[in-house]
Amino acid sequence: MAKKSTLLDVFEKNQYDLKTAVKKSRAWFEQQVLIMTRQQLTPQRVLSGNPEQLVTKIMPGHLYMFVYDPKTKAELPYYDRFPLVFPFRKTPDGFIGLNMHYLPYPLRINLLDNLLTCQQPEI
Repeated sequence: MAKKSTLLDVFEKNQYDLKTAVKKSRAWFEQQVLIMTRQQLTPQRVLSGNPEQLVTKIMPGHLYMFVYDPKTKAELPYYDRFPLVFPFRKTPDGFIGLNMHYLPYPLRINLLDNLLTCQQPEI
């Protein structure tokens, strides 16, 4: 039986250099920030522009991006204003999840590979 391809295999096959990918990703992000600044886009304007993308219920196993405004931001050295999160546990006032932005690219690839190949439990 042939070995199943992984996301890392795709990077290697296409000879993606992860350091270059990180630099290009950062440059793209900085460009998007400039464009949004010139257009005077705020998080509220972005979110109100596409109401069908808004959700009222968080489901484990789904990926969510949202505006984060921590209550203790004055005490934090840094935080992600727009986290991209896999929630995995509900709490009384929200949820606990894994922010993909804090993972280096190789770990993101490995995590996504494992999530894509894991068996779904029967309900």
